[in-house]
Amino acid sequence: MLRDLARHGSIYANPRSPFLEQEAEKFRLQIDQLQRNLADAKAKYKVLNLEQEILLAVNQEDSIIQRRRHVMERREALRIEVANAQERLAKLPERVFDFTERTNRTDNYEARNARIKLQLERDQLRARYQDNHPRLQEIERQIKTLEQFQEKERPVYFADRTVRNPAIAFLTNHLIQIQLEEEATARQLEELERQREVARMRIAELREGEQVIGDLTRSLDVVDKLYRQARERAETAGLEEAAADERASNVRVVEYADAPARGSSQAANLVAAGLFGGLLLAAVAGLAAAWNRRVYLLPLEVERGLGLPVLATFNEAGGFVGGGAQEQMIYFVGRLLAGREDGQSLRSIQVVSSGETENREGFSRALATELAEGHGRRTLLVDLDRDGNGQAGALRAGDAVELGVDGIRAAPTRIPRLDVTVDAAGSTLGRMRTEVGELGSLIEGLAGRYDFVVVDAPATRNSFVALRLAPVVDGSILVVRAEHTRAPVAGNTRDQILDAGGDMLGAVVTGRRFHIPRAIYRWL
Repeated sequence: MLRDLARHGSIYANPRSPFLEQEAEKFRLQIDQLQRNLADAKAKYKVLNLEQEILLAVNQEDSIIQRRRHVMERREALRIEVANAQERLAKLPERVFDFTERTNRTDNYEARNARIKLQLERDQLRARYQDNHPRLQEIERQIKTLEQFQEKERPVYFADRTVRNPAIAFLTNHLIQIQLEEEATARQLEELERQREVARMRIAELREGEQVIGDLTRSLDVVDKLYRQARERAETAGLEEAAADERASNVRVVEYADAPARGSSQAANLVAAGLFGGLLLAAVAGLAAAWNRRVYLLPLEVERGLGLPVLATFNEAGGFVGGGAQEQMIYFVGRLLAGREDGQSLRSIQVVSSGETENREGFSRALATELAEGHGRRTLLVDLDRDGNGQAGALRAGDAVELGVDGIRAAPTRIPRLDVTVDAAGSTLGRMRTEVGELGSLIEGLAGRYDFVVVDAPATRNSFVALRLAPVVDGSILVVRAEHTRAPVAGNTRDQILDAGGDMLGAVVTGRRFHIPRAIYRWL
């Protein structure tokens, strides 16, 4: 009998743990291979942090472009200066007047020399002889004759001198200097063009690496989840098989089985057991689904998962107008106008989302409408999503005019005190190469013209504009849609805004809301 039980047990035994162990080992090998591929890809593309590398490469190319513009401007200025110098040098005379001289003085005049000798001799004779001495009289006569000759013959000499024009030497030296500088700028432009080509190649390489590394990372996450599930299932199956073996080893045959004289039906017991097992399995499946899901359902989940206060919730069916949604928007705008926790008032905010399905555009439009129409604030809605004209079309804006802030244009809407930008995505605000300091000046200039500025930023998974605007606005608001926004993606968006230097004011939940008692939700 014992041999028969053992034989039946070996026939009907269905050990699952070895198979699950093999599956887990296969997933582990795949994880190791993916990790090696990921490390090889990072080494190939020479990246540690992909997002920072892309941002640095873009900034480097922008810096090279700015330097190239400056050098080209300097080269054009040097060309004009060379042409002007050559033109002036051609017009200058080779020699110019230096001085003129007119004199009757001569350094070696024979008559004057003879008269001086006679005068000296006369003085010597006077010291020894009387004035009537014949020699003295003869000398006096000669001196008078020479004086008369000098009075009649007095020549006048003229002298004019010209020299080489000194301006020619100065202009020639200056021309040589600027020509050398022009040649240096040409070589500098060649070097900058080479650096720009290297930067472009690096950006293209990083873009290719972003796709490869992203695919490997996503594959690694999926395989890691599968490995964890396989390990858990293998351990559970092993425990169940161990428990079954222990139960089988405790079986004692106290009486041989005989067929009963009268049969009995166990249908009722089987039905009851089936109903109880089905209810228990449904409860366990519901708990497992609630535990493993990766999307948000309730505002409490958003607050607990993101660590951000939920400022307002809106039902998907009612939108953002009418009924409870209007009350939520009024309360939300009141909290915004009250300022931040540090006491500073808010003049500019941006509305961000991780994807395109969170209805961020509708919320931004409703927020700007409530600020302008409900609270009487002169409001500007800055549309940076896609081509920058979606909000203008939805609000039926009029003709756009220049705001006087770096060429940004805005148009009035049908709502009093509410203006919306036109083509702002292609302006300085929407360009990736705009410096953060210039973005701050633009936002400050817009806030000076309006009471409140609402920025509808594009999704963070498609553009870095929201990250660049985060440190220059007064705060950012994250829009989360129930049943759609994935928790890791929303957390990544929050971390990116904070890492960029921005301030997260809170979150807004849109979409369908489930009414689950708070006690049950906390227990889940």
